[in-house]
Amino acid sequence: ERTERRHVHEMRAAGVDVIVLSWWGSDDADEQGVRGSGARVAELLLDAAAEEHVSVAFHIEPFRERSATTVHAMLDDVLDRFGSHPVFFCTEKEHMSVFFVYDSYL
Repeated sequence: ERTERRHVHEMRAAGVDVIVLSWWGSDDADEQGVRGSGARVAELLLDAAAEEHVSVAFHIEPFRERSATTVHAMLDDVLDRFGSHPVFFCTEKEHMSVFFVYDSYL
């Protein structure tokens, strides 16, 4: 069993309905310096969450040269890549995407 599936199963068993995934961008690097690992991890997590009927929201972390323009581009990228996934977290009534933004005052 894959680690992300086991973790999502345990979260669901604990009553978690929404997982919030820290996001630095789809081209971020992992501990070994492999670029693009963020998008792959998100895909794995979304697929594991779908098996357990758990939603996934994205938490936009601070990054260099962050501005309204770069955050907007990042949100567009997340929506383009993952917005159509069945467990991408949206409000029920308006079906609006929900994001968390760290240091939103910057």
